[in-house]
Amino acid sequence: MLLTVRMGNEEMKKRLRKKARLGEFREMGFEVHFRVSEAVSDVALDAFWDRFIGEAIEANGLACGGGCGREWSIFVTTDGRGSATEEQRALVERWLRQRGDVENVSVGALEDAWYAVGQEHSAGVADGAEGSGS
Repeated sequence: MLLTVRMGNEEMKKRLRKKARLGEFREMGFEVHFRVSEAVSDVALDAFWDRFIGEAIEANGLACGGGCGREWSIFVTTDGRGSATEEQRALVERWLRQRGDVENVSVGALEDAWYAVGQEHSAGVADGAEGSGS
């Protein structure tokens, strides 16, 4: 998706686009939903989360936030500034799908990590217009 970032009739300055994470500085992430099987004990569940965070998230330069327990609904981004990549998204999905103790895996497409689709930034973001994509 291409973006033109404008303040009034003028294009937003590069410094402001970077600060607002817009245009060429837009950061991408993805949603992940899954459930850990009831066959997994509570003690083993804690170990599962440690492995998931260590092996699927942190080992791939990612960070996540969201709910926990048996059912997880999280949003995954890169650890620090930048965008998650399609390769990182696929690595997380593969890690989950290869496990016999995980059910109902759903990994979303890359999406803007800061602004919802169609949301306009206070300075004005025109979706689909000319400009820099990321």
